[in-house]
Amino acid sequence: MDILTLDDAVEHVRSKPDMYLGGGARPDVIAQAIVGDALVLGAGRVLVLRHGPWWAVAADADWLTAPCRFPSLPPECFRRIVPFPEAGVNCMRHEILATAFARAVVSCTPERREVISGAELADATVCEHLLPAGFARSLAFMWSAS
Repeated sequence: MDILTLDDAVEHVRSKPDMYLGGGARPDVIAQAIVGDALVLGAGRVLVLRHGPWWAVAADADWLTAPCRFPSLPPECFRRIVPFPEAGVNCMRHEILATAFARAVVSCTPERREVISGAELADATVCEHLLPAGFARSLAFMWSAS
C-alpha cells in the first residue's frame, strides 16, 4: 500500500469534515487525534496547550520523524492522507486535519520552526509559547470561530 496521492487531499478532507472528524471541525477534536498519533509513535508525555487562538500538541518524542510503516516526513504528512496501520486498520495520520481546518499551522522543534500554512498569521513567538522546555516537537495550529 502506498501513500495516498489525492491531487488535492487537503481540499478533499476540508469538504468532508463529518467523515474525518465525526462531529465536525473543532480544535479539541483535532488536537486529540494528533495526541493519539504521537502516543502511538512513541511519545511518553504529550501535552495540549492553548495560547490565545493557538492550540498545540507538544510531545517528548518527535513523532513526525519517528519510524513507522509509511514514513512521511513533513510537509508531506500535512498535505496528504497517509495510512497509519500502527494505529489500526483503515487509520490515517491526523496532521492533515490541522492543515485543512486551521487558519495557520506551525511545526516547532527546539532547533527549528517550520510554517506549514498561514505564514502571514504565524509570527515568530508561536514556538516560544507552545513548545515547552524538554519537549521534542510541538505542532501548533491557529483556530478561530470565523
